[in-house]
Amino acid sequence: MNVGALVYAQLAAAAAVGAVAADRILPIEVDQETELPAIAYTVQLGESADGTAPLQRAVVTVHALAHAESQAHDLAVAVDGALNGFAGRDGGTVLGPLSRSGWQPDYTQELNIWSVSLTYEGWATY
Repeated sequence: MNVGALVYAQLAAAAAVGAVAADRILPIEVDQETELPAIAYTVQLGESADGTAPLQRAVVTVHALAHAESQAHDLAVAVDGALNGFAGRDGGTVLGPLSRSGWQPDYTQELNIWSVSLTYEGWATY
């Protein structure tokens, strides 16, 4: 399993996330046909750090999207509850505890979409 799959599994298992977004948890972006509220997430891995373990900096970005500001906020709170402090392992993939490093609300008037972008940082090893 890769880090993206660990993040997806954690979001999909979180009852609070499911209560708002159901199964609309998508990698990279949410297309215009997807019903909102929904989540788009990305995982970026940095270069390996020197040392005895093959550690890579992991940056997870999650966009909580909705047509109502309150829904975007509620979804962001649910995502934060699922990911802030999350650490996971599957086989040889280990994701160290994620720590939230960003929370940015936004509104796109032409699409009538409220969003909250959350950023988390941690370490990963394969």
